[in-house]
Amino acid sequence: NDCDGKIDVNDENLQDGYDFTEDLCTNGQLIHRMIYNNYTISHGLTFSGDNLVIDCQGSRLIGNGSIRTEGIALNGKNITLMNCRIENYSLGIDLIDSTDFRSYTIINNSILDNRLGILSFSNLPNTITISRNDIFNNFYHNLRHEGTSNLNAENNWWGTNDSVNISNKIFVGSDGSVDFEPYAQIPFFEENKISDNQTENETCTPNWQEGQWGACINGYQTKEIRDINH
Repeated sequence: NDCDGKIDVNDENLQDGYDFTEDLCTNGQLIHRMIYNNYTISHGLTFSGDNLVIDCQGSRLIGNGSIRTEGIALNGKNITLMNCRIENYSLGIDLIDSTDFRSYTIINNSILDNRLGILSFSNLPNTITISRNDIFNNFYHNLRHEGTSNLNAENNWWGTNDSVNISNKIFVGSDGSVDFEPYAQIPFFEENKISDNQTENETCTPNWQEGQWGACINGYQTKEIRDINH
C-alpha cells in the first residue's frame, strides 16, 4: 500500500511561511500534518492529489479579507481535510468540481468570518461529506452548493439551533440539494462556544447586579448597580 508521490502544494504560497511536518504514508494514504501555529497566509493554500489527508492539527489560517482569496482549495480523489481553522478569506474552502470522481471529506474544522464558507460543485452522489465542523458567521453563505447532487452536510454547527436560519445561510442551485439535518446543538470548538454564547445571550432583558456601598463623603453614600447582560 505505497503512497503515490508527494502532495502538490501551490508553490505561490510557500513564501507566506506555513510549515508542515514530514509526509506520512499510512494504509495507502499520504498524511500531511501542519505544525501547530497561527499562519497569516494572504492567498491560502491549494492541495492537489489523490488519497490525501491534510491535518492542520488545530492551526489557524488567516487571510487578509481580499476578494478572490481562498483559505484552502482541494483538487483530487479521496481527500480529507481536518482540524483546520480558516478565517477572513473571500472563500474558506473550495472543493474543486467533483467530476471524474473527485471526492472530499471535511471534518472537524472551524470555518468562520469569511465572505463565503464552503463552495461545492459536486454533480456525483456520495462524493462529499461535510461533518462535525463549525461553519458560521460567513458573510454571504456558510455553504454554497452549485452542483446537482445531494450534498451530505449533517452534524455541523451552523451558529444557531434554528433550522430556518441555518437554511437561509445555505445556498443551493436549482438542481441540487443539501442535507444539513440533524445538526449539532453546540459548537465543536471551545473558542466558538464563547463566541456563540455572546451571540445567543444578546438580549434586552437586564440582569442587575449591586455592588457594595462606598464610603460616606459629605453626608452622601453611593453604590454601583450594573447590568451584567450589557
